[in-house]
Amino acid sequence: MSEKDVTITLSDGSQYQTLKIKDWNPLSPDAGVEYKYFAPGIGMVREENEAGDEQIDLIERIAP
Repeated sequence: MSEKDVTITLSDGSQYQTLKIKDWNPLSPDAGVEYKYFAPGIGMVREENEAGDEQIDLIERIAP
């Protein structure tokens, strides 16, 4: 499952239009489901569990 143009706001207030991807391991169903959000030109900006009560956000971006 994936969704286009999902807007997310990070804790620092920055907003991104993202692609939301459902991620799971069929060999380990007890591990649960995660959602990953990818912004164009940046990469993954958020990862959260299915319940939405745990998330990891991008906190710094270093341009090459």
